[in-house]
Amino acid sequence: MSGSTTTRAFMTASALVLGVAALALIFVPDAILTAAGAPATALSLVIAQLYGAALAGFATTTWIARTSLLGGIFGRAVVAGGATHGIIGVLTLARETFARHTIQVTPVVWVALAIYALLACGFGVLMFGQTPGTP
Repeated sequence: MSGSTTTRAFMTASALVLGVAALALIFVPDAILTAAGAPATALSLVIAQLYGAALAGFATTTWIARTSLLGGIFGRAVVAGGATHGIIGVLTLARETFARHTIQVTPVVWVALAIYALLACGFGVLMFGQTPGTP
């Protein structure tokens, strides 16, 4: 992710994926919860919609930052937020799926785990990789 074109493509893809997930969680949380193997209770529906709202905010931030200079000290807040979100997502899904066996492993869970892994790696490269000013 050293080039600005690659960075822009990653940020655009991240924003779109997060935006689609946000819209799904906001407007059809019952279908998402059922597909993930979770019960669609009144509380879980509200929590899913609130998570969708958080993803919508993060997607918006990522979309706006996609044309900015990122990496190193540039855009540090956006990159750190993305890396944190990705890493915690991977660790949470992996722990619950493999160590505790507390969630049903459905295709939705595997897709979510893969997306979180890609986000964690991509934002990690932006955070710790070469910045535009480094040789």
